Amino acid sequence: MKKQIFTILLLLFTSSLLLFSKKEEDVQQKTDRMEQREKTTELNYFENPRYQGEKNPIVTEDGYCIWKSEYFTDEHFIINDSFFHTQKWYYRNGQLKEKNVYSLFSRVSTEGYDEEGYLINRTLFESPVKDKLIDGMDYETFFEKEGWYNRATGESAFSRSPLNKGELSDEVFRCIDFRIKDSSEVIVNIWRIKKIPQRFFDKYGKTREDGSKYLETKIHYPHSKSEKDAIIEPDSRVGGFEVRYCIDIKSGTYKVDWKIVLRIE
Repeated sequence: MKKQIFTILLLLFTSSLLLFSKKEEDVQQKTDRMEQREKTTELNYFENPRYQGEKNPIVTEDGYCIWKSEYFTDEHFIINDSFFHTQKWYYRNGQLKEKNVYSLFSRVSTEGYDEEGYLINRTLFESPVKDKLIDGMDYETFFEKEGWYNRATGESAFSRSPLNKGELSDEVFRCIDFRIKDSSEVIVNIWRIKKIPQRFFDKYGKTREDGSKYLETKIHYPHSKSEKDAIIEPDSRVGGFEVRYCIDIKSGTYKVDWKIVLRIE
């Protein structure tokens, strides 16, 4: 009888050890899986010495542009010569939330993180406009040749004073709307124009007998849905002037038109 009781106790003890070992193994496996999760090495926004004591918005000499609000922090890093653009969004605790990479106006990749800094999703995008050409040039060079900006001097049609590194590209992103209409066509809308480039007059304007250039256009009144003809001279200050390029992705050919839109604020 005693031998049977001893055997039963021994079996119970052995079972307990196996069960404890199994639980310990499960916990260890779970910990290992957590440690294998990819965690961002980006500094917490509030701990990054780059932004200590800076005013809002911040535009640093090395191309970082920061806009802060009560609800989010939006960080851009832009390289002027290629319009390569990195955008970061942060949680209110300063932890990186989302990181997007753009080439000109097309998104290349996006990464999302939880509030502890662990990667929760990553997406790579195949852009239908990547490496495509218009009029024999890449998109950045084409619009520069059209006169909308000058990457060497920092001047643009959207600002009267030269812009520093980072500022110019940010200005371009805010004033040129680049959209893929479908798999075959790109629509580029340019607005907030402070001065129409002389190159635009030279290329698309009509020529008088004295050799001077001018643009024929329409003035649209959206509130009344009416319009009238107008003539624009190179020295004219034209508010509401907008330009639209329709680009065929496959051939690289394009059409361009323009108008004046008078809106009531």
